[in-house]
Amino acid sequence: MQTRDESTNRNIEKHYEICFRCPHCQKLYKTDSDVFDGDDAEFDCSSCERTFLLKNTQDSFGLFMTDEQQKRSFLTCPKCSSLKPQKSDECPICGVFASKYIEAQKAESPLLFELNQQWQKVLLNFDQDQFHQDFINKCHVKLALNFAFQKYSDLQKTIGFDSLCKKYISQIELRMLQQFKNKESSKAAEITNPLLQISLTQYISMCV
Repeated sequence: MQTRDESTNRNIEKHYEICFRCPHCQKLYKTDSDVFDGDDAEFDCSSCERTFLLKNTQDSFGLFMTDEQQKRSFLTCPKCSSLKPQKSDECPICGVFASKYIEAQKAESPLLFELNQQWQKVLLNFDQDQFHQDFINKCHVKLALNFAFQKYSDLQKTIGFDSLCKKYISQIELRMLQQFKNKESSKAAEITNPLLQISLTQYISMCV
């Protein structure tokens, strides 16, 4: 018959401390071995906010091995932003044909078409920060940060919570706040500066 002490010792043996590094930024982690639910486990780095695979095997230094996850890419409907099959032109949610919708959009709204093309590059290279920054910068320059905010928000609603979506939504919110402050400062300057309250012709005549 198994004694209480023997049972306790076996439970201690099952749970032990493991060490591993994030394969992206090399941050060192320590955690309990019960992180493994079966074989390998997904882990989100608190430093670089990227996801990697924690393997239930050790290297020659005693560290548990990690691996970058496979590249994530999405294909979404250009109209309703729902995920759709890679090889299907028709959206299973709203029924629109992506190719026809994009052509119509290109003719009716060149700016919206350009931003959507940039967004598609983000979706196809979702784990690469540069594509996100290029998209957000373009939206910023075109005064369309609300468009970028909506795209990331819609994607997060579709796939569930995602650390990268959260990261870029926060960046966009900061930029939108700065734009708002700049706009308010400009309005205040117009009110307080009497030169901005007269016409250009009047101003020139005053200077002659």
